[in-house]
Amino acid sequence: MDKFTQVTRTSGLSNIGGSFKGVIFGFFLILGSIYLLWTNEGRAVHVAEALEEGAGNVKSISADKVDPTNEGKLVHVSGDGNHKRHG
Repeated sequence: MDKFTQVTRTSGLSNIGGSFKGVIFGFFLILGSIYLLWTNEGRAVHVAEALEEGAGNVKSISADKVDPTNEGKLVHVSGDGNHKRHG
């Protein structure tokens, strides 16, 4: 069985060019990750503010009766869950 070895050579300039492409690609990955982190943190702040505002405006009511004065308001309804359905 014959054996052979193939040798390829790259120039130093080619190696530098490949490294430069890697650096540029990494730079854009860093910029993209900063953008994604920035937008995600901004959304988290908006959600936290909305939850805080809602917690200050919520009114707890019973599920036993409907009160028309609560129409359009943020309510927290509680009940025992053992009521029969009418209908």
